[in-house]
Order: sequence, then C-alpha cells, then structure tokens
Amino acid sequence: MEDELKMHPSPFERTADRVAIVGFCQPHRDWVPYDEPDLEIFGLNRGYIFQHRADRWFEMHGEHIYRWETRRPGNHMIWLERFPGPVYMHQAVPEIPNSVTYPLQEVADDLGSHVYRFLAPGKGQDLSGRGRPYLTSTIAQQIALAIHLEYREIRLYGIDLNTSSEYAWQKPGVEYMLGVAAGRGISVYVPDECPLLAGEIYGRGYMRPEGEHVGPEQWMERINALKAQQAKLERNLNESIGGRRSIEWVIAQMVPGLDHEAMDQRRQSFDGAVQQLKGQLLQCVGALQEVIYWAHQTPAGQDPREALAQLIVEAAPPNGHIQDEGPMEVEATLMDVASGSNTWLIAHNDMPMTPGGRPIRETTSGLASPLIQEVVPV
Repeated sequence: MEDELKMHPSPFERTADRVAIVGFCQPHRDWVPYDEPDLEIFGLNRGYIFQHRADRWFEMHGEHIYRWETRRPGNHMIWLERFPGPVYMHQAVPEIPNSVTYPLQEVADDLGSHVYRFLAPGKGQDLSGRGRPYLTSTIAQQIALAIHLEYREIRLYGIDLNTSSEYAWQKPGVEYMLGVAAGRGISVYVPDECPLLAGEIYGRGYMRPEGEHVGPEQWMERINALKAQQAKLERNLNESIGGRRSIEWVIAQMVPGLDHEAMDQRRQSFDGAVQQLKGQLLQCVGALQEVIYWAHQTPAGQDPREALAQLIVEAAPPNGHIQDEGPMEVEATLMDVASGSNTWLIAHNDMPMTPGGRPIRETTSGLASPLIQEVVPV
C-alpha cells in the first residue's frame, strides 16, 4: 500500500446534490441505488460487509471500540487504512491516512445557532445550542454533516432505531436532525415501513370523521404494557425484599469480623429500594385499573349502549353476526383486574344499565358458561 492515499471526495465539500446514509437494518439496507452516479453514499462502522460502495465513512467511536476485535472483528483497521475517501472520526489518527476530525464546532455553530437552554432566574445567561449540539448517534452526526455541506436531498436506508436498547435514546436526535433538514428545504426520504418520523396523530385515534375514538387494539396495547411493567416491578420488589431479609439474617448472626456499619448501610439501601418500588407498583396498578375503567366507558358524545355495542362490532370476526335476541355472537377481550385473566365483554341488543345510567358489564369465560353481572367499577 502506498504511504499516502489520495482522498476523494474532499471531506468538507459535496460532489453531488443527493446523499444516501446507510445503516444495518434489513430489508431496506439493500435498496440503495448504488449505480446512480449523482448519489453520494455515507457508510459507518462495519457496513462494508454488505455495502457495494461508499464515498465517505464514519467511525465515531473511541479507540477502545474500533480496535476491539469483539466489536470490530476481522480486518477493520486495515479496511479503514485503505479507504480512499474521508474517514470521519472524533479525532484523526496517523494510522488511518484519510482520517478526518469531525467538524463538530462548525456543525454546532451552523445547526445550534437558534437553540438555547435557559437557566433559573439569577443563575446566569442562557446557554446556546452551539455549545451543546444535539448529536446522540453516528446517524445524527452524519445527517448534521449532510445539512452542513448543503446537500439538497437526504435518503436513509437500513436505519430504524426501533429497539429498546441504546437506539431508544438515539432515535429522537435522528428525528430532530431530519426535521432540521426538512426545515431548511432539504428533501428527506425514508422507507415507508421505517418507524422514523411516523406515529399516530394525537387526539384523533383512528382518524374518524366524528373525531376521538380509541379502538380495542389501543386499549389492549396499553393494558398489556402496564401489566408487563407491573410484573417487572413485582419481580424487582421481591428481589429487594429478599436481599433485605438476607442482610438482616447475616446481621442477626453477629459474625465476628464483619463490617456491621457497612451491613447496616446495605440494609438501609434495601429499605429505600423496597419503599420506592412499593410506591411505583401502586402507581402502576392504579394506572392499570384506570385504563380498564375507561375501556368500559363511553367515547365522547356517544350513548353508553351504542359505545359498547360499537366496541364489539369493530372487534367482530368476518363471520360474526347479531341475533335478534340474546347476546351477540361476537367477543372482544378486555382485562379483568381482580383475576388477572381475560374475560369476554358480551353486548346485548337491550344492554342493562344501572339507575345512574352506567352500563352493566356481563362477563364469562366463554359463551357456553353462565353469565355473571357486575357493575363497571368507578
């Protein structure tokens, strides 16, 4: 290999109007139109294992990562050394001839000039976004550089950030940068199935003409999420209680040589954790009960009988039908807090009501079982 590589393109000048930023998510990481000559391509990390070409590369991790065989297996350093385009890093290193120090301050001055963080009264001047750029991932740094270099079109491929790990806190920064790009008139393209820049419109439910409506799927999604949170809190609480009991047992044995002061501090930390988890668990259970309560109530502007009948009809299978008398042959699952098991909400043509006008819920574990009436709890 030659002692010096000729870098192309220039690290701080674009050579095309369009750029594709490529991540690792399938299937759309494979949709990149590599044969389009007017499209620059940004790669990152070990994306070269599947990318056909790239014009610029990003290795925005510390030396402990990009030299670590477990995280960068194979000939990662050799590949970076031989890459003919700019290799953006937090700090250029001699071992990678085309490495370029990422222009963080220039990007921050460009993109953060209208963002401020204000302090409490009397605590000092407002802080400019130039000093604290919102760049929480390599993807965000790539988009920021693309904005700074004034590309006219930014396309994302193989980028979902759709997990609960580190991507959970990286996703907002990427969406913010895409918003900045769109606000500057740059065309932004993401795959239709990509979760970035997508979500339900708040307050409109299923976008019905009559307005707000929450469907069975939304109720169950919320209920299941709260039940999962409840199970996690119960598990953590039991672990903390078990830890506290073990510490108390060891202290009670009066074992010579133990640091009883440290043991007591440990016991107090368990006490604090137990109290905190108990509070969080009560809040979670309260939220679950409240969601279930409202799942049985009336959407705004609807008669209770109409609301509950509508809930059943919308959950109906294709062969579901309403009989002239008796219960509908349609079932919609809702959650029973007392037993923790699924029950069935059965709608009648003439649904019974309390004297106060609230619907009476009838539950059964199946249509063949006897029905048990119970008033929807307040």
